[in-house]
Amino acid sequence: MAEDRTLLPDRFSGAPKEKTAEFWRRLETYLEYKRSDNGDKLRLATAVLVLTARDWLQNLPEERKDTFAHLKAAFAEKFIQPARVLKCYYRVQKYALPYQLYPNILRISAL
Repeated sequence: MAEDRTLLPDRFSGAPKEKTAEFWRRLETYLEYKRSDNGDKLRLATAVLVLTARDWLQNLPEERKDTFAHLKAAFAEKFIQPARVLKCYYRVQKYALPYQLYPNILRISAL
């Protein structure tokens, strides 16, 4: 039983500084370990989403959360950002640049 708890991912709130890709990887690892079926996967995924992430889930259209695969795709679209986007975001934050410059920095970094 203690082993189960150490593998269980922490709750995910949707805060900007959370490591979303790592959270989802740990969730999938745990689900594989437990040999969960689609229903169990959905129940656990919804149970570990809290605060902002729970609000997002509740507002998600039913067809985007009816299977684990659909939920995974919706989660990735909402919370998992490409590395270059995050790099630009943190650069803007680091130098306290106005948020209006963010799209320009992102466009330049794509070149």
